[in-house]
Amino acid sequence: MPKVKTSVSLDRELWTSFLLYCLRKYGNTRKASEELQRAIEDHIKKNPIQTEDS
Repeated sequence: MPKVKTSVSLDRELWTSFLLYCLRKYGNTRKASEELQRAIEDHIKKNPIQTEDS
């Protein structure tokens, strides 16, 4: 799947906590993008938006 480079504004403490999570899980922060994508995908699956058609 093609990648999109984007920019987001996050709370500094949240971002630091996320990077620490990646550091503990992988031993570095190089996989932060993959982990963030996984977190977004999981959130969308767990919180589907109901539309009039569904």
